[in-house]
Order: sequence, then structure tokens, then C-alpha cells
Amino acid sequence: MSTPKNAPRNLPEKTSGKTGASEVLERLKAARPTTTQPTVPGIPPPAAPPASARPGSTGQPGNTGASASTSKPETPQADSVGPAGTTARERTVVAIVAARAVAGRAVGAISAWVQRWDPDLVRQIVLSCAAVACLAGAVLVTDVLSGPASLESLGGALSPDGTLLIPAPPAFALWSIIYVGLFGYTLYQWLPRQRTSIRQRNLGWIASSSMLFNLAWLLSVRAELPGLGLASMLLLLGSLLFALHPLNYFQPASRAEGLFVDTVFGLYLGWVLVNAFASAAAQFQSHSVDLFDLGGQTWALVSVVATTVGSAVICMTDRGRLAVAVAVAWGLGWIAVDRLFGEPHSGVVAFAAGLSVFLLLISAGSRRHRVDHSHRRWLRAQQDAARAPIALFEDDVLEDRH
Repeated sequence: MSTPKNAPRNLPEKTSGKTGASEVLERLKAARPTTTQPTVPGIPPPAAPPASARPGSTGQPGNTGASASTSKPETPQADSVGPAGTTARERTVVAIVAARAVAGRAVGAISAWVQRWDPDLVRQIVLSCAAVACLAGAVLVTDVLSGPASLESLGGALSPDGTLLIPAPPAFALWSIIYVGLFGYTLYQWLPRQRTSIRQRNLGWIASSSMLFNLAWLLSVRAELPGLGLASMLLLLGSLLFALHPLNYFQPASRAEGLFVDTVFGLYLGWVLVNAFASAAAQFQSHSVDLFDLGGQTWALVSVVATTVGSAVICMTDRGRLAVAVAVAWGLGWIAVDRLFGEPHSGVVAFAAGLSVFLLLISAGSRRHRVDHSHRRWLRAQQDAARAPIALFEDDVLEDRH
């Protein structure tokens, strides 16, 4: 059987317009992109809701949308999907991340703002605030003429009758001179030349810490806390000893600087050294502590010797710290007076304190004399080197020429 040459092609049957429109709608629905949930690092994507939770479905095959509309609405869970398509947990994480970002930007802005500050100006402001706080505490706790007025309030432990190392009450008037000197130093460091001074840059923060430790000691004495007062006094002594390095390494540029800086801190250090030993002795006396059963007089002699040796070592630095020697001699002198004419009486401690005064003043004065003498010799050598040599036979040479 032969095949016809011009056989008609198999064309799709024509469909009605309604059926074709339905197929186009189905294709558009299939091509529509599905909405994806935002993924957060560390959190798994939410699972697709079950078939029973989808609208128009009751979880059984064959049910139509009409039967689904009669089902009861379910109660929302903790991780229910919100209006934006995210769960409550995801919204919390996003809020935390946003808060961290805002905090990071705020910290960066503050850090950039702080870095624009002038460090010298910050140092001057901090030192001034510490000085104001220290002087305010001194006004509240300290009597202008006789020193800390609350020395009698600690059960007699810090009174002259409590231990052999407490000076007589007039000795505490040195605190007033020291506080006036600290006020003058605070004003002096505001001078334009002192703002960028290398010496003030190294000394300013140490001076601020010493004033704060002084304030802590005053408040502890006021609150009748001798243990805290002793700890504050030892910290104050340590800060002043640490201040010796910039004072010795960088020489004063003028007599005014030597007066407002070296003299003030020298008196400060010497007087705090005496008070540190006195506070320690008062603390041991209040708790009836007698190490090795040596007795109070023996330990008083040991303390006087230790104070003398430590002060002598300090006075032998630089050109001779005369201010330190004067402050320590002032305290030891009043200890000697009170041990001779007051209670408790101890002639041995009085003699040791008097001898220490003599040795300190001699050692500091000798150091100052040697340093000054060496400096004068150096200046004379410089002047002699700049002079023209003397021609001893100049007259004889001129006569021979004639």
C-alpha cells in the first residue's frame, strides 16, 4: 500500500478559549518565584508548615477548601510567623545584631572623640580635680593649726599617749604647709611653659595619685578605720617614692620650679615617711602586737633607725634633698620632745630621735655642698677654656724684634 505524498500533519486539536486560559494561568503560577525566608547565621531555616496547617486543607486527601473553612483556628506558637514572614526568635536575633551595631558605632565615635583630646590638658584637669578633692578632705578632717583633729577619736591609738613614735600635736601643723604647697603646685603646673614640660608630663599623674591616696587616708581617719588608713598611708608613701625618679632625672629649669615642685614634694615625702612609721606603730599598739617579745621601746628604736637610714638614702640623691631632711627632722624632733616631757616617757627613744635629726641634716647638707662645689668647678673650667692663652714671654719677643 502506497503512502500519499502530500499527507496532512497531525495538528493539535483546537481547544476552547476557556480551557486555554486555564492552562496559561497554571503555567504562570508555576513560574512565579516562591518567597524564601531570610536566613540568619547559626539558625536553621524554619520548616515548611504541614499540609494540615495550609489554608484550604484539613490534613485529609480529598477535602476541599469549603470543608477547611469550617476548621477551628489554631493558637499561635512562640515561633509563629509574623507579618514580615519571620519568627519571633529571628526577630530577637535581628534586634540584638542591630543593637550591637549601634553600640559599636557609638563606641567608635566616642573613641575618635577621646583621641582628639590634648593629653597635656587632660593631665592638668585631672591633677586639679585631685588637688581640689584632697584639699576639701583636708578642710573637713584637718585642723589648720594642729593637724588631723580626729587623731584622738581612734581609741587613743593615734594620740601622743598611744605609742612612742607619735610626735607631739604641734608637729602636725606641717600638714597645713604641705597642703598650701600642693595648692601652689597645682596653680604652677597651669603655666603655659609647664603644660608641655617633660618633667610635668612624668610627674603629673604620680602627683594626682598621691593626692587621691592622701584623701583616702583622711577619710579613713575620719571614719575611724585605722587598718584602711595604714594601707592608704603606705600607698601614699609608695607613690611619693616613685615620684623621686622624674624629680631626679629631670632637673628644675628655674628657682620657681624648684620651690613649687621639689621643695613641696620633698616636705611631703619626708613627713609622710614619719607618719607611715607612726601609723604602723599605732596599729600594732591598738592590737597589742609585740613581735618576738622585744617590747615597745625596742621596736621604737628600730623604727627610728629605719626612718633615719631611709631618709638619708633619699637625701643623698640628686643635689641633696634638703626638704626631705627638714621634714623628717621636724617629725623626729617633736618625737624627742614628747618622749622627754610627755607620756609615755622614754629617754632612749628621745636620744635616738635627736641624734637622727643631727645625722640627717649633716648628710643632706654635705651632699648639697659636694654637688654645688663640683658644679662651681665645672663652670670655672668652662670659663677658663673660653679664655685666650696667656703669653708669658710676649714682652721679650717684642724687644728682640726692635
